[in-house]
Amino acid sequence: HNKDNDTMTSASSTVSLEDVVLEMHRIGAFRFGQFKLKSGITSPIYVDLRLLPSHPSLMRSVANLMWQKSVGVSTENLTMVGVPYTALPIATCIGIDQNLPVLIVRKERKEYGTGNMVEGNIVKGTTRAIVLEDVVTTGGSVLSTVQLLATEGIKVDHAVVFLNREQGEGGRAKDSLAAEGVDLRSVVNIGQVLEILSKKGKITADLEKQVRDFFAQPQPQAEVPKVAPKLSFAQRAKVSKSEMGRKLFELMESKKTNLALAADVSTQSQLLKLAEEVGPEIAVLKTHVDTLDDFEPSFIPKLEELAKKHNFFIFEDRKFADIGNTVKSQYAGGVYKIADWSHITNSHIVSGASSVASLKEVGLPKGRGLLLIAQMSTVDANTNTSTVSLSLNAARQHSDFVFGFISQEKIGKEEGDEGFIYLTPGVHLQKEGDNKGQHYNTPHHVIVEKQCDVIIVGRGISEASDPAAEAKKYREAGWNAYQSRVSQ
Repeated sequence: HNKDNDTMTSASSTVSLEDVVLEMHRIGAFRFGQFKLKSGITSPIYVDLRLLPSHPSLMRSVANLMWQKSVGVSTENLTMVGVPYTALPIATCIGIDQNLPVLIVRKERKEYGTGNMVEGNIVKGTTRAIVLEDVVTTGGSVLSTVQLLATEGIKVDHAVVFLNREQGEGGRAKDSLAAEGVDLRSVVNIGQVLEILSKKGKITADLEKQVRDFFAQPQPQAEVPKVAPKLSFAQRAKVSKSEMGRKLFELMESKKTNLALAADVSTQSQLLKLAEEVGPEIAVLKTHVDTLDDFEPSFIPKLEELAKKHNFFIFEDRKFADIGNTVKSQYAGGVYKIADWSHITNSHIVSGASSVASLKEVGLPKGRGLLLIAQMSTVDANTNTSTVSLSLNAARQHSDFVFGFISQEKIGKEEGDEGFIYLTPGVHLQKEGDNKGQHYNTPHHVIVEKQCDVIIVGRGISEASDPAAEAKKYREAGWNAYQSRVSQ
């Protein structure tokens, strides 16, 4: 934009608000009947601005009217953000006309590509945004977008909506956003729309009265989804149904670390050396003993001794994926006898809950715990919503043994799921990837945005010149993110 003019001025437009309302009625953007809105309220009028991109001249007129409502807002470091998806083309239209950057916000994170929720050039702490929306009732969608932008370090002071469904500028949407420090400005309200349509003979007097009477009545409050309380690890330890889950919560709370180290090395001496160096910083040491070139049974007591010395749990990342009788034998016997020394192990759900039951027969009497692999960190992982659902069902069925998940986000959102722990691999202090399909996320993203609990870090620590110092950095980043989450 023109840096010589750092404050918005009213955009010139020869199209009046009345012309826009009448044209919107002509194309069917205003409809009358009985419509259930996203907020849960049943309304006698429905406004559908999704039709606008099919009418570019009208969309530009709507964009111009919304732009005029931004008069007086500084354009320094300003971007335009449309609430997905209807307002995205409106934001783009304003951005092009006014030579302002536009950011794209996603409704949900993709499991491929960058995995970003906000796309575009962002300077955290500097970039500002005006959030645009087509219609508001309670302001919930605008507020969700504002909160998402805040997690990316983007400041939002103003939002502009084309139609505020509340009568006048003092409706619930404006009030609720004002409480969050956001000034909501509206182009038009329901009363103005009805007045224009009635005056021009587009609706009958009876229909106008019916709609006005509806809005004159106290509006029923939309059902607000229950949000799980932001419990501390200590509080969640009390509701965990698994002995292992309770112990891990308590260890993390007392040691003040939610860091797990993925010790993917090739020799016993390397693993023991790494465990000695980073043991004071971690809650969990994740191993792959079947990758040790020189494994001997005498190695296990040495590892157990370090776990006791530095107060961490051992997690053998076995990823069981067979029928019940086979996984039972693999867990209890064989060369490694995993159940004898590994506090934690994990399993795919591909063989169903019956394989989980078989593992429980071995592990539960020993006080062990199981993690189910619901999601993975590789960009082309073959985990999906079905995997998540099956994992949740099996975990709830065997919650005395299954104490959590390997996942990329919090997946248990029902009452009673607070006792599950979420461990997330693919974490790096700087978001990046490797050439083997691994996708990395930052501690803040994993703990605060995705509501997971434990960050699993591998090469970021094990390949550092000073693993202990690097582990301390990750420990601090993970714990600070956790404290930020529970204090919000």
